[in-house]
Amino acid sequence: MFTKKLSAMAAILLAAVFVAGSACSPAATPTPVIVTPTPGPTPTAAAAAETLLIGNLSILSGAGTGYGFPASRGLEKGVELWNGKGGVVAGGKRYMLKLDTYDWGYTADSGRTAAEKSMNAGAKIIFGVGTAPSSGAQQVTDPNKVLLFVASIADALVDQKYPYTFRNLNGAGDAFAPAMDYVWKMYPNNRKLFATAWNDATGKLSWDTWKPALEKMGWSKIDFQFYEPGTTDFAPFVNSYLVPSGADVLGMITRTGGETGQLVKAARQFGYKGVIVWAAGGGGGVQELSIAGDLADGVVVNQEWDWEGQFVNPAGQEVAREYIRKYGVNPSVHLINALDGLRMLEAALVKAGTADTTVLKNTFPTVEWDSYHGGKGKLWEVNGRLATFLYGMPVSVYNAKDKKLVNVGFGLPPRLQK
Repeated sequence: MFTKKLSAMAAILLAAVFVAGSACSPAATPTPVIVTPTPGPTPTAAAAAETLLIGNLSILSGAGTGYGFPASRGLEKGVELWNGKGGVVAGGKRYMLKLDTYDWGYTADSGRTAAEKSMNAGAKIIFGVGTAPSSGAQQVTDPNKVLLFVASIADALVDQKYPYTFRNLNGAGDAFAPAMDYVWKMYPNNRKLFATAWNDATGKLSWDTWKPALEKMGWSKIDFQFYEPGTTDFAPFVNSYLVPSGADVLGMITRTGGETGQLVKAARQFGYKGVIVWAAGGGGGVQELSIAGDLADGVVVNQEWDWEGQFVNPAGQEVAREYIRKYGVNPSVHLINALDGLRMLEAALVKAGTADTTVLKNTFPTVEWDSYHGGKGKLWEVNGRLATFLYGMPVSVYNAKDKKLVNVGFGLPPRLQK
């Protein structure tokens, strides 16, 4: 899949700087780290076969499908690659994967219900998307020693009281940093921020993590207001909160399904002329922003980008090209994070020699894997646990004329910044 590895120095340089596309010459453009999968033991007919049932609990209807479908399809692709090479041999057994898929929507109750169904079907390893359903799921997975990989930006989910929960996604303080850093540097005179998130468990936990990260940046003023999920007419919200704030930067933690596009459209229609940052992109960006038409031109987007553009690792480019050909839309960061989650599982399984979830839980912090983001993936500490992914990502802006995202820079989470 990949060409030869770059030198370790090139990898370090990529992980150490933030580059704004408008400021770089071709020679200064960071070269993505190219990685080669570490070959595992070759499966043999003599190795006893065992099927690992993987719970695939995702958002496949309603708001949030821009996150859910790429994550679910990423697991499907990962299982295809895993089984296509004849499985993974560990401890004398050949492990094959099978997905157990449920649409768990976007609530804590639905998350718990779907997790119970998957556990009853025999799943001891579950992947889930979304903070609210993940928070419901871990109430039953953790006590039953079921491993839960959550694609959630909320740090509260990977607390020490949930030792069987891991996160294959940057936390809010890290995930939103690249786009906010880009705006901070490109618009030095814009220092008044209005931020918003949707008013449910996901939005509240996200804001709890995002707020201290924003305060550390030094904005001269930060105003914040929740909006009600499912809102289609944002005119009252814009006129009551955004416009009176006098903000010159609008930072949005908003969902797909029309909410983001409608908020951008209303903001511009009612005279807001500042910078707009979709800090929690992560899926369906082009389709979402096209709702606002030309009014969305120049919106800065996090967690989604031009997959053929600069700053994207060749591994990510390859799986994204296949995704676009197959589904006709851009994927999101959740696609490659699901694949990375399975790669971490493979590395731990081989090292541990067993699928026992307690042993795997203790092994995850000790392994590295070839990441689709480039370089070696590993777990980083949050809440006193090595339990979360951490990686840099491109930053893009929306080109309304061409209806596409254009990569303009590469950003790093605060903990990777030197």
